[in-house]
Amino acid sequence: MIQYGLLGPVQAVRDGRSVPLGGPRQRAVLARLLLAPGRAVPVGRLADDVWGGDPPPTAAKTVQKYVSELRHALGAAELVTVGGGYRVDGDVDTVRFEQLLAEGTIDRALDLWRGEALDDLPDVPFVVAERARLEELRLVAVERRAEADIGTGRHAQVVAGLAELAAAHPGREHLTCLLMLALYRSGRQVEALDVFQRHRRRLADELGIEPAEELTALERAILRHDGTLDPPPAPAAAPSRGNIRLPVSSFVGRTDELRRAVAALRGAAPVTLTGPGGVGKTRLAVEAAAAVAADFPGGAWLVDLAGLTDPGLVVRQVAVTLAVGDPRDADEEGTVLAALANQGPLLLVVDNCEHLLARCAELVDRVARSCPGAHVLATSRQPLGVDGERVLVLAPLPADEACRLFEDRVRRTGVADDDVARLPVPEICRALDGLPLALELAAGQVRSLGPAELTARLDARLQFANRRFDAPARQRTLRDMVAWSHALLPAPTQRVFARLGVFASTLTLPGAAAVCAPEDAAPHVAALVDQSLLVRDADAGGAARFRLLDTLRLFALELLAATGEEVDVRRAHARYYLEFLRAADSRLHGPEQEEWIRRIEAEEPNVHAALDWAAEHDPALAVDLAVALWAYWDLRWRERFAIAYLAALLDRRGEGMTAAEKGWALTVMADLAANPGEARLARRPAERAVALFREVGDDRGLCSALVALACAHRDEGTLDAADVCLAEARAIADRLGDTWRVGRAATTAWAIAARRGASDHAEALAREELDVFTALGSRRGQATALRHLAVTLQQRGDLDGATRLCERALAVWEALGERPAMAHAQSTLADISRARGDRERAAAMYERALAELCAVGDRRCTASTFKNLAIIASSHGDHDRCATLFRDAIRLRCELGDYAGLAECFTGLADDLALRDRHQEAAVLLAAADERRRASGVTASPEEVRAAERVEARRRAAGGPGLAGAPTLEAVLGLELSLEPTAG
Repeated sequence: MIQYGLLGPVQAVRDGRSVPLGGPRQRAVLARLLLAPGRAVPVGRLADDVWGGDPPPTAAKTVQKYVSELRHALGAAELVTVGGGYRVDGDVDTVRFEQLLAEGTIDRALDLWRGEALDDLPDVPFVVAERARLEELRLVAVERRAEADIGTGRHAQVVAGLAELAAAHPGREHLTCLLMLALYRSGRQVEALDVFQRHRRRLADELGIEPAEELTALERAILRHDGTLDPPPAPAAAPSRGNIRLPVSSFVGRTDELRRAVAALRGAAPVTLTGPGGVGKTRLAVEAAAAVAADFPGGAWLVDLAGLTDPGLVVRQVAVTLAVGDPRDADEEGTVLAALANQGPLLLVVDNCEHLLARCAELVDRVARSCPGAHVLATSRQPLGVDGERVLVLAPLPADEACRLFEDRVRRTGVADDDVARLPVPEICRALDGLPLALELAAGQVRSLGPAELTARLDARLQFANRRFDAPARQRTLRDMVAWSHALLPAPTQRVFARLGVFASTLTLPGAAAVCAPEDAAPHVAALVDQSLLVRDADAGGAARFRLLDTLRLFALELLAATGEEVDVRRAHARYYLEFLRAADSRLHGPEQEEWIRRIEAEEPNVHAALDWAAEHDPALAVDLAVALWAYWDLRWRERFAIAYLAALLDRRGEGMTAAEKGWALTVMADLAANPGEARLARRPAERAVALFREVGDDRGLCSALVALACAHRDEGTLDAADVCLAEARAIADRLGDTWRVGRAATTAWAIAARRGASDHAEALAREELDVFTALGSRRGQATALRHLAVTLQQRGDLDGATRLCERALAVWEALGERPAMAHAQSTLADISRARGDRERAAAMYERALAELCAVGDRRCTASTFKNLAIIASSHGDHDRCATLFRDAIRLRCELGDYAGLAECFTGLADDLALRDRHQEAAVLLAAADERRRASGVTASPEEVRAAERVEARRRAAGGPGLAGAPTLEAVLGLELSLEPTAG
C-alpha cells in the first residue's frame, strides 16, 4: 500500500521507498486528487485548478499525460478513471492528521508534518488555500500541545517555541497569552509583562486596537501574583533539553551492553565506551543516552569530535553544542565548566575522542572534579585514563545479532526477501568479524553485486585481511573493510572518493565539483551514496549535503597522498571556499545577510580547514580568505579567533608577503580588535597598514585601514587623531562610491561625537548611519544605528524616544537570536531606567547583560557595566561593592587602552569616596579625571558634571584639605596603572 504525504513536499512512499512523481505540475495533479480522497475530480476541474484558473488549450491532454506517468509510477490500481475524471484511493497524511487532531492525539498529529504543506508546488489558488487551511489546523494543534505542556509543568521548555510563534502570528493572541503564562511560571515575570507591552504597542501601531480581554486579564493577574497562575507540581517527565536524536534505522542486539551502559551512567564516574573502529560505540552511546535522558533535566548532549583535528577546538565544540561561551572568551573552558555546573544534572556524550585523547582526558577530568551534576559518556578506541573512569569494552556482535543486523540493512536497501535468503549470511558475518560498520558497508553492495559476486569478492577480501595479523586494530578491521569497499568502485569514482577526503565536514555537490574537476562529480557522488561510502546529511536542509564517515575520510586522505595530487586538490578546496566567501561577502551587508550567515556557518569546518592549509602552504591565499571572512567574523563575534589566526600568520609568513597582502592582514586584525574596544591590540597594526597602503597606492585598502585606525584612536580616547583618520577615510569612501564603508565611517564618527558630548552632531551621524544601512537592507546595521540613536536621545534627555528606538533595536536582535547584541541593547535600556531613577530595574538589566558580555569577551562594555553597577551600589550605600566594581572597570580600561574612559570611572569613585568623608582622595581622582579629559578631548557627561559638583560641595562643606600632601592616584586606587598609550 502506498502512503501519500502532503504535509511537506508531495510524496508517495511504497515499502519505505519514495516513488518518483515527476515535475511540479505533475505533482500538483496528484496533490489535487489527494485533496479529494475517494472522490473523482473531473479533468476540466483538474486543469483549471492546476493552472490557476488559466489553463492552456492543451491542458486536458497534458493532464492525461501526467495521469499516465503517475499510473506508471504508482500502479494502475492507485489512480483510476471515473467518468470524465480521476480518483486516487490511498492513505493520505492530511486525513490522518485531521483524524488524530479530532481524537486529541496531538503529538502524533504534529509528527506527521515534514515542513510547510505542499511545499514544492506552485502557488496557484487551490494550493495557497489548502496550505493556509492546513497551517491553521497545525497552529491549533501547536496551541493545544503548548497548553498541555504548560498544564503539566513543562512551561520553561516551551518558552522559546512560543516566543517564535507569537512573533510570527501576532493576530493569534492566545499564543501571546500562553507565552506570558509560560514565562511567568518560569519565574520570568518582568519578561512576561514586557511581552504584553510589546504586543500592545504593536497592535496600537499597526491596527489601532487594544489587546483582547484574555490578555489584559492575564496581565492584571501577573501583576498581583494571582495564585491561580502558579505552576502545577512538576511531574517526572522526559527532559526537554539536549540534542540526542535516535537514528531512524533499527538498533539490533546489544541488549546486555546497553543495560550495562545505562547502569554505569546512573553512577557518578565518567564512562568510556572503547573498542575497535566500526564496532558501534557511537550508536550504543546514543541509545544509552536516550534511555537515561529522563534522569537529566539539563539535557543529554552529543558532542561530535569526528571533524576536529586541533585539540584546541575541543572546548569550542562543547561550547557550540551547549550554546555557551565564545571564541573571544579568554577562559572559554572556565565558561563551559560554569555552564555545566549551573545547568542542572546533564549528560555530556563526547564522541570520537581517540585522535584528541589528551585534550579530551583533561576536559573530562575537570568536568568530573568541578561539575558534580554533569555526567560524561565518552567514546574512544582507548580509555581516557582519568581518575575513577568506568571503562566498558565493546566487542564485535555475536553471530546471531550480526546476522540479524546484516539482513535488516540488506532489506533496507530494497533487496527482495528471496535474494536475501540466497545470501550466505552466517559466512559473511563471520568473515567481517561481526563489526557493525563492516556489515553495513557490505549490505550496501548486495543490490549492485548480487549474492554470488558478493561472496566471491568477500573470499578475496578474507585472504587479504588474514595476512595483516600485526596491523593496528583500525587497519585490521575498518581500514581493510574500507579498502575492500573502495576496490569495488570504478577508477574515476575512486579518484573522486580520494579527493573528497579534503572536506573536514559535510560537503555540497558544487564543492565536490570544485575539487574533482575535470571529472563530473555528481554521478560519482551518487555512486558513493549508493555504496554507503558517502551519506546524505539528514539534518542539512536546503541544498543537499553529504558526509564521509571519519574512518572513510582518513582512508580517502591516505589514497590522495599516494596519488601525489594532495597539494593541488587542497588548493582547489581552499580556492573554492575563497570564491564561496567572496560571493557571500557581497551579500552580508544587505537583505540576504541572514541566509548567507547560515550558509557560512554550515561550511565553517571546511573554511577552517582551508585557512589552516593556506597558512602553511599559500600565505597569499590565507590573506584572501581572511579578507573574505572579515564581515562574517565581525557579524558573528569571531574576533578573538580571527586576531589569533592573523597574528600567527603574520609572525610565521609575513616576511614573504607583498606589501598589499600584509596591509590587508593587518587591517582585518586591527578592525576586529577595535570592535570590542581592544585599542592596545588595534592601533599598531592599523598604523602599519595605513603606511603600507599609502606605499602601494591602494585607496580601498587605505580607506579600510584608516577606519580601523580611527576606531583605535576612538577607543584610546585620542579623538583629534581619530577625526583626522576618519575625514580622510570618508573622503576616499565617497570617491569610491562605497556605501558600506560610508556606513562604517558614520558609525565610527557617531562614537567619537558621543564621546565628545556633541549630541546634535551625534544624532545627525546616527540618522545618517540608519539611512545607509536601511538603503543596504542590513537588519543588523539598522538595529545598531537605532541603538546609537537611542543612546544619543537618552543623553539629550528624551528618555521616551530613546526607549522606543532601543526596543525596536532589541526586537531585531531577539528575532535574529543575537544574544551579545541583545545584551548591548539591554544595557542601553538599563541606562535609560537609571536616568529615570529606577535603579532596581536598571541593576537587574545590567546584571543580565553582564553575564552575556562576559561570556562573549566584550571587555569594553563589561567595563562600562561594572561602572554603572558601581554607581548604583554607591546609591544603595554598598560602598565596598562600589569600590570593587570601579577598580575592576578601571583595570579593564587600562588593559584595553581606553584612557579617556577612565575619567568617568575616576569621577564616579570620587563621588562615592566623598560620601565617606574621604575628601582628599576624592580630589585626587577628580584631578586625574580632568587630566584624562584634557588629554583626550572627551567631554564630561551631565551625570559626571553633577557628580563632580557634589564632590566639591562636600569637600568645601567639610573644610576638607586640597591636594597638598595628597596620596598618589595609584595609592588611592590600590592599583598599579599604565595610564598612557603605548608609543606608535
